[in-house]
Amino acid sequence: MSAPMSVLLVCEQREASQEIGLLQPAAATALELVIETCAVAELGEEEARRLAGERLQQQRPSALILSRFSLDWGSGLIRQAGRAGIASLFHIDDDLLAVPDAIGAAKARRYNDPAYQVRLRKLLREVNLVLTSTSPLAARLEAELPGQLVRSLGFHRCHIPATSSRGPAPQPVLGYMG
Repeated sequence: MSAPMSVLLVCEQREASQEIGLLQPAAATALELVIETCAVAELGEEEARRLAGERLQQQRPSALILSRFSLDWGSGLIRQAGRAGIASLFHIDDDLLAVPDAIGAAKARRYNDPAYQVRLRKLLREVNLVLTSTSPLAARLEAELPGQLVRSLGFHRCHIPATSSRGPAPQPVLGYMG
């Protein structure tokens, strides 16, 4: 029996994004996949940075996944992973390159801040692969990031029961990409 594949997931804050898009699908598969999470909001920025670097060096996971991550030190993690032969991926579930004002002034201001956009775009270009939640988002990012490998996971739809196409969904659809 082979050892389970290990992935290091680094995010600023654990959200439904990681749970629905990565953790639940990984747990639902027959693959032996262990995803270790390193969340800045839970650990503090310095501890998260230290721990992520240490895990890359000592545990040598199969992949590094940055999820909705935009901190400057992400580039260092990507370089460290590359030197160790570890694949780097960026998981994104919303079009963070064009956030509408309708989601709320504070969120729109944060995501549309020019410095945030520069950091995010830099990380999206530096990883080996960008993973999106939906095919339309993958197409949007492929157009925005020419030459970058972008793939849709499509995991969101496998955890939600199908709704009738004859009428509205039985529950509200949340999120501007919903």
